[in-house]
Amino acid sequence: MFRPIIKRPPSFFWPGLLILLPVVVLTAAGLSALRRDRILAEQEAREQAGSLASRLAQTLGEELLRELARYRQAVYSAGLQPFYSAQLPPPDTILSQLPELDVPPDYPPVPRPPGWLTELSPQQLDLWHAAQQAEFSHSDLAVAHTAAQAFLATQPPPGARANAEYLLLLWQARELSADAAVALLTNSLGSWSRETSESGLPLRQLVCYQVLQSLRDDAGLPDAVLQSVASASLATPTLLSERLIAEAIRVAGRDPEGHPRGGVATLSAQWQAENRARSILSNFRGQYPPNSWSNGFYWLTMDENSYLVGLLEIEESQSGRPSGTPPVPRWQTRIYPPAIWQRGLSNALAKAGSPWPVYASATVQLGGRDLNLGVGSQPSPADVTPGNLLGTATSVVPRTPMVAPKFALGVRLGLARPDLLYDRQHQRTVLFGTLIATADLTALVGFFVAWSAFHRQRNLNALKSNFVASVSHELRAPIASVRLLAEGLERGKLSEPRAAGHYLRMIAQECGRLSALVENLLDFSRIEQGRKQYEFEPTDLPALVAHTVELLRAPAAELQVSLSLTVSGDLLPTVLDGKAIQQALVNLLDNALKHSPPGSVITVGLEFAPLPAPHFYLWVEDHGEGIPAAEQARIFELFYRRGSELRRETRGVGIGLSIVQHLVAGHGGKITVRSAPGQGSRFTMELPAQPLPDPTTPT
Repeated sequence: MFRPIIKRPPSFFWPGLLILLPVVVLTAAGLSALRRDRILAEQEAREQAGSLASRLAQTLGEELLRELARYRQAVYSAGLQPFYSAQLPPPDTILSQLPELDVPPDYPPVPRPPGWLTELSPQQLDLWHAAQQAEFSHSDLAVAHTAAQAFLATQPPPGARANAEYLLLLWQARELSADAAVALLTNSLGSWSRETSESGLPLRQLVCYQVLQSLRDDAGLPDAVLQSVASASLATPTLLSERLIAEAIRVAGRDPEGHPRGGVATLSAQWQAENRARSILSNFRGQYPPNSWSNGFYWLTMDENSYLVGLLEIEESQSGRPSGTPPVPRWQTRIYPPAIWQRGLSNALAKAGSPWPVYASATVQLGGRDLNLGVGSQPSPADVTPGNLLGTATSVVPRTPMVAPKFALGVRLGLARPDLLYDRQHQRTVLFGTLIATADLTALVGFFVAWSAFHRQRNLNALKSNFVASVSHELRAPIASVRLLAEGLERGKLSEPRAAGHYLRMIAQECGRLSALVENLLDFSRIEQGRKQYEFEPTDLPALVAHTVELLRAPAAELQVSLSLTVSGDLLPTVLDGKAIQQALVNLLDNALKHSPPGSVITVGLEFAPLPAPHFYLWVEDHGEGIPAAEQARIFELFYRRGSELRRETRGVGIGLSIVQHLVAGHGGKITVRSAPGQGSRFTMELPAQPLPDPTTPT
């Protein structure tokens, strides 16, 4: 007993596995090595950043303290003019919970009435009003002088006495010439105390104002007047101080560059600086309540400038304080403008002593604020997160009572530009990654090429088997028919001439069938090899279609199928390859005859459509079994036929429709199919209509 040999279809599993497995292993190993290379680069950067942060924190603390001390020493040794010319606040002030202890002295927005008004008796008050009335009415100076002397004889309080003497001085100056009046008022500047007028303004400032009003523009300001104006304006500032300084500038004049001349420039700068200091201290008290103060540095942002404010608590002396009274906390401030602390940080960076890594950003934590050092790659300080932090360090700077309080200074180095840190590692990654990707791509291309070749070979084997079966099936029937008919004629068994003629016609028909099959095979071979040539010439397409239909009426009649021809439209001769179009129509009709049941009708239609461009519709419609929608796209493939080749009863080798598609495409047209199971099929060739050349046009 023999066992049947079962041949399993070949599989691509093991060849594909042998191709891909080494590639996967090598890729995984390469990527792991690249990952370790990145980790080592980051670890090296963190070690370098830690060392640099420690050195930088210490250098920053030392250099910042040195710069603050140098600033304070330069201010006091060179005088206030260089400092105040930049309109910066004084470096040292005293803060306290009591406003009257503020330095520089503050002044109310509205002058306060003096206390001596309430100390006058009714008699003194009447005499004072009489003296004022004489001043305001500009009456006889003798009367005014008598009223003032009577008021002074009543022994008024010191403040009232000073005001009466001020009126007497003004009346005396009115009786003198302008120069003598100026000299009189100037000589009296040094004798006035800090008593205020009835309006609350210091008498010394009023005398200074009278002197300045008496002087001409650009007359030059005497030193004695300048010193008195400076003392009166700065020691007891009021609303009149700024006006006094403006008058002093008018009298002193300006240089060609527009700056006040002489010491008035210093006076003006100092006044502006003290006003700036008052504003800064006011903002500081508003931003930081006194109950939150402690020794250390604070930041105050004002007018887009960041001031560094240092607080030092000072001890109050026992003198002047009642026994048992708790001391009032007092604070000494150090106000450092932006240029000072920025220069300190810059000098520290210059003395750090090592190249700065361009991939890192450095921020300094001082007084609760992160400062950008302006080196390396500088994002905002908020971008330095724990995830990209490379190194940190803290330096504690001891207290120096004359310069700054004790403070802690922290340095944080963050990874701001990973692309720069991993630049070399990235180059290695790109190089080896490219090699790995190239190897993977090459392996994948090889895999797909092998897979495609494997399946193509398997499909070719299947097509070869189908083709051999189809050709054998197509050749066997006509050859057998020709042989039987020839043997019948050879033996002379046919007595009637009509029967012999019928045999001869059948032999010719079968030979034509064989010739058409061979011609189709040869024609498709020429098309596939690109050797197909078309002979375009003027053709009467309706006549060509009608002639072709007549040629196939006899084979159709043998199959009990009728052919019908429908022509519509203005059909004129056109330029095309008549032989190729006839071959395409014959293939479509032959395909329709194969699938049409006996008694059915095959309709051939020819229609001319002028729009959108002139073209012909040549179609063949049968009433056969139809084509499922899923297979309509494959019927034009080479050698494709539905069902098994050995079980298929319909004749043909599966190249007829492929030839039709090539022939129609060669004419610039297209072929479509409309079919459904049980409803037949309709194949339509759409061909462009090319007009005949004009015989009158010269070639």
